[in-house]
Amino acid sequence: MDIQIGTTPICCLPYKLSLGKEKQLLLLSKEVETIIYLKDLSTWKELEIEDMKLDLIYCINKNENVMFIGSEYGGKIYILDLKEIKILQVINIDRDEEEIWNRLFFLIPPDQHCAVVLSDMALLVLSWRGEILAQYSLYVNDSFEAIHNQAVVLYGTPEEKIFELPLTGF
Repeated sequence: MDIQIGTTPICCLPYKLSLGKEKQLLLLSKEVETIIYLKDLSTWKELEIEDMKLDLIYCINKNENVMFIGSEYGGKIYILDLKEIKILQVINIDRDEEEIWNRLFFLIPPDQHCAVVLSDMALLVLSWRGEILAQYSLYVNDSFEAIHNQAVVLYGTPEEKIFELPLTGF
């Protein structure tokens, strides 16, 4: 699979994403600072995406024509169909009240069969179509250690392993 993960501050928009020779996406900001637009430069189709605050985080699976996009301080993850430029699904994620603890990461296991979303309050395992395969609540002090042996490893303190979440069998 051809997977691309990245981030860009909203203040640095417009931002162009190349998905190959024939497909380029443009991320644009609007007057309202929590709304962005995703525009397909080959078809000029456009999509409005809300709840984007400060930094955009995205994960693109070019083979599946799917994009996951969220923001470090927002409460939503959008699953987008890049072929049709439409929203497939919106997943609401719990966030800590104190923004200082907010985080959002997209992680891909070595076999690339799913995507892992790690926020300050939750860990989600998603299919490439946005189906929630597994969901776990986290504490803000839980730390991501690694994806090791097809499992996500989290710790509460450096000495205390919380759990390993297997990423097989989905």
